[in-house]
Amino acid sequence: MASPSARSTARRTATSARTATAATAASRSRAAAVSSREARPTRGGPATAPTTVPATAPMTIGRLAQAAGVGVETVRYYQRRGLLPQPAPARGAYRHYPPAAAARLRFIRRAQQLGFTLEEIASLLQLSDGTDRRSIRRITAARLAQLQERMADMQKMADVLQHLLHECEHDGDAAHCPIIESIAGGEGEAGLCCGPAQ
Repeated sequence: MASPSARSTARRTATSARTATAATAASRSRAAAVSSREARPTRGGPATAPTTVPATAPMTIGRLAQAAGVGVETVRYYQRRGLLPQPAPARGAYRHYPPAAAARLRFIRRAQQLGFTLEEIASLLQLSDGTDRRSIRRITAARLAQLQERMADMQKMADVLQHLLHECEHDGDAAHCPIIESIAGGEGEAGLCCGPAQ
């Protein structure tokens, strides 16, 4: 016959084993519940898988703007300027744009970054097949000449400002600030500038 001490030890061991088993089962149940929640799709589809518009699918104006990296108002502005065709409404009040519209918008934005005016961009769009290279070169050369002229004017202005800063820093005894005098149209060297602003 087991002693009272041995029976007490056996009961404690059995209780510990049952507690450990119950804890393990509860842990597995919580893990299964979490896994089930993660696998369950949300109302709009899987939370971690954003909807992707196929490359050949027509787009609303909002999706078009997002695809081209511009705002909706920018799209409308280009339409008003005749740079982007406006499709007829379909499926109610919505207009749907072809995928080529996004490429056209990116072309317009890139041309603007290179300094082309909207009028020049309209001409380039008409020549976008690239066959009339002479006309494309003519438009580009004219834009380059204007940019170079503007850069030359800006360099003249920078030289004058540098001269005025030097005078202001090293002529502290002058009654008036040479920078203010030059802007106000003062006489002398400080009044010399590169001509009226364009």
